[in-house]
Amino acid sequence: MKRVAEEIAHAEAMKKAKVEGGTPGDDIAGPPPFHQLLLRGAPMQMPPHAMQAGTVDAPPPPPPPFVSAVHAQQQLQHHHHHQMVHAVQVQQAAQQAAQLAAHQHMQQHAAQQAQQAQQHAVLLAQQQRARVIQGDLDAFWSRNLTALAQYKAEHHGREPPASFVLNAGDGNDDLRLGRWCDRQRTAHKNGKLSIAQIQELTEIGFEWDPLDASWTRHIAALKRYKADNSGRDPPQTCQVPGAGKGQVLQLGFWCFNRKQAKKQGKLKPEKIAELDDLGFDWEPHESFWHRNIEALKKYKADNKGRDPPGGYMIPNGDRGNTLRLGSWCANQRVSKRKGNLHPAKITELTSLNFEWEPVEAEFVRCIAALKQYKADNQNRDPLPRCIVPGPEPGQQIKLGKWCQKQRAARDSGSLSEEKAAQLTLLEFEWTPDSAEWVRNVQLLKEFQALHEGRGCGRRYMVQKVNKGSDVKLGDWCHRLRKERLKNKLPADKVAELDAINFEWDLDAICWNRAISLLKSYKTSNEGHDPPASSMIFGGDKGDDVLYWVWARTQKKLRKKDKLSPAQIAELDTLSFNWV
Repeated sequence: MKRVAEEIAHAEAMKKAKVEGGTPGDDIAGPPPFHQLLLRGAPMQMPPHAMQAGTVDAPPPPPPPFVSAVHAQQQLQHHHHHQMVHAVQVQQAAQQAAQLAAHQHMQQHAAQQAQQAQQHAVLLAQQQRARVIQGDLDAFWSRNLTALAQYKAEHHGREPPASFVLNAGDGNDDLRLGRWCDRQRTAHKNGKLSIAQIQELTEIGFEWDPLDASWTRHIAALKRYKADNSGRDPPQTCQVPGAGKGQVLQLGFWCFNRKQAKKQGKLKPEKIAELDDLGFDWEPHESFWHRNIEALKKYKADNKGRDPPGGYMIPNGDRGNTLRLGSWCANQRVSKRKGNLHPAKITELTSLNFEWEPVEAEFVRCIAALKQYKADNQNRDPLPRCIVPGPEPGQQIKLGKWCQKQRAARDSGSLSEEKAAQLTLLEFEWTPDSAEWVRNVQLLKEFQALHEGRGCGRRYMVQKVNKGSDVKLGDWCHRLRKERLKNKLPADKVAELDAINFEWDLDAICWNRAISLLKSYKTSNEGHDPPASSMIFGGDKGDDVLYWVWARTQKKLRKKDKLSPAQIAELDTLSFNWV
């Protein structure tokens, strides 16, 4: 607008100069130069010489000398019209731009509304899905609650273990009831359980803190156990009934875990104090060691310093329990041999003159006892049940059993050559069975020769034939019969005995002897019974017996149903007097 005003002012000045009478050449200044039109926004028309030159940098040619005012005014009007048209176009363009902006705004608003509608639809779907999921969760929670109530009813109020899985059996998935209970406790601690859920679980006796509940149960069980067992702690394998019917508490294992927890610093001081009040034994191995040490001291003081034998036990010696002192001593020797016994304990036992090698000490004692026995018994070896007095007052040595052990050790190769040589110097019989066999077979032959071929009875004994010792030949024959019945008698020995007509079925042979004597007497004496003082040779297990004793035995056997029907019939045919 400023530029238009300047052009109008210039035109008015031109008119004024013409009125004042200026010359035609002076009163008209002519059109503005080409570069001024460019500056004023007039349509640019390049002069011919500029177009021919192809550049606008060259100075324009001078304007024509005279330009009429009319022509200038026309140009001005034309220029003004052009500016007005341009302004209208700018206004129209602005209106179009405003319309476009309004249209874009409407499109953005519509897009926002569509997006909001979509978000609302998604929110509604999520809410619906959340309601469905919540319904499923409520149903699942109710199933687990019902299953838990049933489990507690069937298990005397106990909680299921963490690994417990309940087989639904109704087409539903199995319930991991143990893990579900753990999750409820965690949710309760984090404040994620509703009041109604907490109340429902509490009503069925749910244990919100199972560790504290378990502690209370086991403490009560430990008190009862100590009261019933002279204050002793339970062994590790101990099981006791719980408070509920059918409930079993692993009390020994629980006590072991408490000791381990204290060693690891995981047991609270108040719980340690509670166990201390009960006299809980935190170091049972050390306590057991001291109890055995005191028992060993007392035993040595009462038994001339000797160590207890392997099977020695003290009734009620361990807080009301049997203290196996002999076995404990043997275990200490084994531990020392393996290098598992503490040096301080070795020193403590050594100070009590503890025998670390009792086998060697026993060998020395028994060799001395064997020498004395052979000197007192015409160089015979002791029988298996032989017991002789030991070097200390009141001490006894099972010498016969010890000799059997030496023979077994030599046969297995565990007896040292030095010990075997010591026994050989004493003319020790390494194979007494062979010597006994030869001797007894010969004695049996001699008995048969004197008794018309029959064998000896069970109680028969040959006196002073085994280096001055008696031989129980009847017992030896009885053992042979038992060994044969068990198929333990070698075939060569069976054949040797068969060759001398050994009586294997002694009971049948004795019966036949008695029946034969009874028949013979009745036939010769008009059916009368033998006199009471008559003798049945070999009639009672091979031994001679009086007739009245034999008859009384048959009557007793019949009353006890130990006579066979055939035997009863055979006696009836002989008119046996059962009265």
